[in-house]
Amino acid sequence: MNKEELKENLGKIFVDEKPFGLEVYAVLKQNNNLIMKKFLTTDELNARLSYLIKKVIEQNYLLDEIELEASDNISDNKKNCIYDIHVTEAYDPFSVINDYKDTNLQYDEEDSKALMGFLFRMNFNDNHFWAYQQVYPVTMLKKSNSVYAVIGKNKTYDELKKDIIAIGSRIDLIILGQHIITGNIGLLQNKFGFEKYIRQEARFAIDIIVETGIVTDPEILVRFSSKEKLTNAKKLMKAKNSPVLRIEKTELINRIGRHSRYSSMIRIDNDEIQLGSEKDVNSFIKLLNDDIVRSELTETEYDSISKRELEPV
Repeated sequence: MNKEELKENLGKIFVDEKPFGLEVYAVLKQNNNLIMKKFLTTDELNARLSYLIKKVIEQNYLLDEIELEASDNISDNKKNCIYDIHVTEAYDPFSVINDYKDTNLQYDEEDSKALMGFLFRMNFNDNHFWAYQQVYPVTMLKKSNSVYAVIGKNKTYDELKKDIIAIGSRIDLIILGQHIITGNIGLLQNKFGFEKYIRQEARFAIDIIVETGIVTDPEILVRFSSKEKLTNAKKLMKAKNSPVLRIEKTELINRIGRHSRYSSMIRIDNDEIQLGSEKDVNSFIKLLNDDIVRSELTETEYDSISKRELEPV
């Protein structure tokens, strides 16, 4: 999905100033499974939430300066960027929404300990999408922990006898068909199993690299991607779609040998790239992602981790 497609799809729900439907669901975690319960709201609260969610999405997802990138590029860690994660059978963290029509249970105060977040379903005619907001302890005021006072009639304070949940001006992700759109990759890693997805994609990248024949021993690449921090696995995930891997092996080896920078960074023996250390692997990843860029204007070479291919002139 590209940015224009995202705008077009959300524009089918946010039609000018016309009201759209909004249903709110509480997401609970019970026995390591996610379940949904209806979160009933008054008409006034529903209208307020509709206004708030639309405003947040327009500002954080639809502004022209917000870029939309494929999830393979999360290692770039760009500012003002959201990522498109394609839902698959292997990774579908919000599959619970598929059965939302069968949701009959209602959220109440007794569910607060299991509350993870809120799912908002917005629709206009036959078009719809979902938005999710994670709930954090700081957003919940529990009457059992403190005494909260609320002003009443005649400027007299009375005890607040109910819990309070704050729904903030924040949307952590959007679910649109088979796409999860988010700038909060950390949330997916920490709460929704995205770390496993990243490591699987990194291993897939290693398989592609080995198939090309430019590297025959994947052991060091596996060790590189298996470190506790996901930095290396993310770099490999990006590399799996590298156009460098589509270059014929002999031609690629020859080009590396002629390159002003890669010829000294990459060790080649018997027409294979040799990876004996983590430094070698980092240089190899730079090669796959074609990070060395030369300016024709200044004749200077740059290490550019994030770049965009330009249309021919």
